[in-house]
Amino acid sequence: MNDRTQVYLLFGFSAAGKTTLGQHLAEFLKYRWIELDVPNQNTEQALRNVDPVLGQTWRDFRDRCDATGLRDGLLKQVAQHSSLGVVAGFQSDVVLTPSQCRCLQEAHVGCSILVGDRTRLLEAFLAREQQTGRRLPAAHWQRHNMGQIDAMNGRACREFEVDVFDRNGERKLLTDLTAEIVNHQVLDGRVPT
Repeated sequence: MNDRTQVYLLFGFSAAGKTTLGQHLAEFLKYRWIELDVPNQNTEQALRNVDPVLGQTWRDFRDRCDATGLRDGLLKQVAQHSSLGVVAGFQSDVVLTPSQCRCLQEAHVGCSILVGDRTRLLEAFLAREQQTGRRLPAAHWQRHNMGQIDAMNGRACREFEVDVFDRNGERKLLTDLTAEIVNHQVLDGRVPT
């Protein structure tokens, strides 16, 4: 692992485990965990709640593919919270383009897109909704994940994808997913060839 990457971002399907994996990864790396999948808030609002400047940095990244402000704004959180870095998890409706994936790479921001079998992800979503008492329907999952489904079908950012299920269709262990991200995705913003 390279010392340069202090910001790591998790994207992907709802119920893929972004929050659970992100918290585990942050604890393993001694990074700060930032949850940006906040109900009734878009990504810009959620970032603004962390730091007012971060809302603008998200627009710069989204609209101009400039990840340096987002990276630097999140690095400010590192200094303020005496951590070694930041892991942030985004909402499932945030879908990266290939140019945005490359932009993050060039800014030395680590990035993984959590993917998996759609049927299993939908089952995990429904189980979570039952367990939490929210009971959102399958249509909610489908509506909020259509962009991820389209991106996955097109394999637009394939090299950044991490499948959360093993070959047998079972959910991978957190320790295995963490090792996969740390060892194979390389936390310096580069992807192994």
